[in-house]
Amino acid sequence: MSFLISINLLNYLCQNGYGATGTTRKDRVLKSCPLPNKQTVNRQFKRGEYALTLDRENGVSLIRWLDNNVVILASTQYVVNPVGSVKRFSRKEKKIIQVQRPYASGEYNKYIGGTDATDKNVSRYKMSI
Repeated sequence: MSFLISINLLNYLCQNGYGATGTTRKDRVLKSCPLPNKQTVNRQFKRGEYALTLDRENGVSLIRWLDNNVVILASTQYVVNPVGSVKRFSRKEKKIIQVQRPYASGEYNKYIGGTDATDKNVSRYKMSI
């Protein structure tokens, strides 16, 4: 199951004192925060490269990152620095390589497992109110 976050939800959480990070879809990105489209990223970016734009009005950073596929991250908490790295298998080179990863992606991946575990437990233990 995949959960996507909206910019409106990020704004709401931020206004109530919570930082949040999540993946989002291209149609949920604000027009005032242009990111390169998927075709441009696939043609011009190398694996691990990213584009960043900031919505200063709402305090949201949007990152379009090329990993195995194009990922759009939205965050009120993290940006790209410090850039880390992650191991990925390269079909082209037929070996494991190091790929740059924005900090927001690493933090998102670190904590998304808790959300998945909660959803699993909620579905397992139905409660009637």
